[in-house]
Amino acid sequence: MSDTILRPAGLVFWSAFAVVSCVLYVFAMEMNLAAFTYHPRLVEFDLGPQPARSGPAMYWFGWTATSIGGGLVGGALALVVARGLAMRVWLWLGWSVPAVAMIVACYFMIPFFTK
Repeated sequence: MSDTILRPAGLVFWSAFAVVSCVLYVFAMEMNLAAFTYHPRLVEFDLGPQPARSGPAMYWFGWTATSIGGGLVGGALALVVARGLAMRVWLWLGWSVPAVAMIVACYFMIPFFTK
């Protein structure tokens, strides 16, 4: 396949992936929508968010998996649905939404640092 055919599709996919995964990560972190929970003391993984057992529970890995999975689905949907959407819109969203999501995630983390 030609490089000119793959390049615009790649930009659409990865821009949509960046937008969807960042928004979904912030949402998953705030609502605790972890795909799985890791218990480091027990060296065990559980599906979904689970309460701590014999030590702390780590949800970060599950939040990341949730956002990556959602980002892949969002990128695939963008390839199918957003063919007619202007490339500038996707590129603009691909940079601005992650920056805003980072600011929102930092805002949500303020209680952990101010206690």
